[in-house]
Amino acid sequence: MADASDYEDPKQISGREEMLRNVEIKRRERAHQENIERAKESAALGAELRQAFERSKSLGSSEQKKLGRMERLARGIREQAGGDDDKEGLKEQPDGLEASLVQLEKLSQELHAKVEKTPRHVVSTAVINSANQLLQLIRHIRASFR
Repeated sequence: MADASDYEDPKQISGREEMLRNVEIKRRERAHQENIERAKESAALGAELRQAFERSKSLGSSEQKKLGRMERLARGIREQAGGDDDKEGLKEQPDGLEASLVQLEKLSQELHAKVEKTPRHVVSTAVINSANQLLQLIRHIRASFR
């Protein structure tokens, strides 16, 4: 007994496969664009946090929320890049909150640049490592300066 696949036109099958392939390409392009937007927002938050500290010499509750948002963004970037949690500590442990926030801004800007330069079909260890360093720094700031 023949099944339905015996009667399908090979041109229709390839047309369906092409359509599915195009849908997957668009999905990956959207995911890459979302990752670029995450990195852009993270870089903006890093600058905002440093500027807020320069004005008030402390971090308030809104800045703590921004740190939390940065942490979620960095995790999303790392996951989209194919990475997972890094057990390594910070490469450079900053002294004091001001130095930590300057480094936070620098790392978030670097991560943004790396994400923008990395093509969507490439797994970038540089992006993963940068995201992990940013996460470690955020955790350091949140734990040390509450």
